[in-house]
Amino acid sequence: MNAISEWWTCPSCGARFTGARPDHALCRDCLDQLESLGYEPAPGAPYGDLPPCPDCGGQMVEVMPMAQPLDLDGDEGGRER
Repeated sequence: MNAISEWWTCPSCGARFTGARPDHALCRDCLDQLESLGYEPAPGAPYGDLPPCPDCGGQMVEVMPMAQPLDLDGDEGGRER
């Protein structure tokens, strides 16, 4: 049985990978970088329509702030009363 590998390229850093491309199209390193800054890729963002980054030359990625988790204990962001 022959396994079929699909090649894909991260639009942000240009690195090539094998396997199924994630829906957001970013590699783990680029996604981790965005998330560490509090952002996530915008759903359905057209990567090819955005200009290259003036600093590094990589493809710019449309992002949006990450959703803040709901505070289920009722305290207002950890503030003391």
